Amino acid sequence: MIPSSQFSKIYHLILLLTLLVSVEGWAQDRIAVNPGSDQMDASFIEPYTNKWQVSVIDTAGTRNVVRFWTDYLQILKLNGKKYLHRVQDLYSADYDWQQSWINIVEASTLIPLRYTLQGATGQQTVMQFMDGQLLYKSQKREALTDTTINLERQVYDWNLYGMLLVALPFEIGTTYSLPYWSEQTHQIDYVTATIEETVTLQSLSGRSYETYKIRTNERLTFWLTKTKPYVIKLQLDMPSGSTMIWEMM
Repeated sequence: MIPSSQFSKIYHLILLLTLLVSVEGWAQDRIAVNPGSDQMDASFIEPYTNKWQVSVIDTAGTRNVVRFWTDYLQILKLNGKKYLHRVQDLYSADYDWQQSWINIVEASTLIPLRYTLQGATGQQTVMQFMDGQLLYKSQKREALTDTTINLERQVYDWNLYGMLLVALPFEIGTTYSLPYWSEQTHQIDYVTATIEETVTLQSLSGRSYETYKIRTNERLTFWLTKTKPYVIKLQLDMPSGSTMIWEMM
């Protein structure tokens, strides 16, 4: 018969081994996609235009239109290389311009070159990605910060949102992990994206799309296609319990 003290040690050792196995399995379930990886292929992406109506659905189920969001992408050649140039414009529900987001990334790999945000109230953010460094500028009203950050590894720009995920293999049941530099924490973080299922969706204009539903760890869920305009719908689950939904017009 095993003494109770020895049994307790054996029991806790089994628990520890079980935890280690589960953690190792958790890590293996996520496929790391680093900049330059063959897993990321954006070579098929073409110029497009898109527009969404953005609504908030509160915990009582009441829906309110809060803004409109436009998006277009073109292909540029700079210094002999091809880049994707994406511009997103945010408008209030009354069509007053609020912000513009501008991304420039390598055309096939989506390795970022530059991100710019400009706001109607004078807000400005610039992230310029260089070899091993990130030049970060941020301005709110009259305060300006200008910082050079040494990066321990190359990262993606999560400000691309759905268009970053479009370039992943759409293999249902697979979860991918992508490094990016977080403006919130000012350090490298990871976005995970799980390809959950295929869903037939209709835009607000009535056109049908066969989409892939992709859930992230950033409280954002996307419905994407491999053909333009690529981002058909997205949903943000807010801590308050409300939901913000982008529906293609």
